[in-house]
Amino acid sequence: MTDLPGTGTAAGFRATRELLGLPVPWCARFFAVAERTVERWEKGAFQIPDIVARELAAIADETEQVVEAMVDAIDAGEISPRLHTYRTNDDYSKHEPDTRYPATWHRAVCARVMNELPQVELQFVE
Repeated sequence: MTDLPGTGTAAGFRATRELLGLPVPWCARFFAVAERTVERWEKGAFQIPDIVARELAAIADETEQVVEAMVDAIDAGEISPRLHTYRTNDDYSKHEPDTRYPATWHRAVCARVMNELPQVELQFVE
């Protein structure tokens, strides 16, 4: 998927950003704009650049692939249905130093996996 319908609209952008667990400050840093710019996109005051809408759609696609892979791995017994997630970005980056996403994204992924597989138990990394 290279384009997610709706990511170019204010409401679609915000709904997708929230579904992905991406806070406004993270998006501002990622898209190299001010936080107010992201807020203005979501209010419809500024047009969302096509490249930004496509990139958010690409993140949504990547996220879907991660969720599907985790569901498949749990179903196949390759990973435990006891998942771990992170309270803070520092915890997440300490355990997953190559991630480009915030801990809120990881929690959103885990929540989607739990939605698919009711037997999944989620715990914070201690």
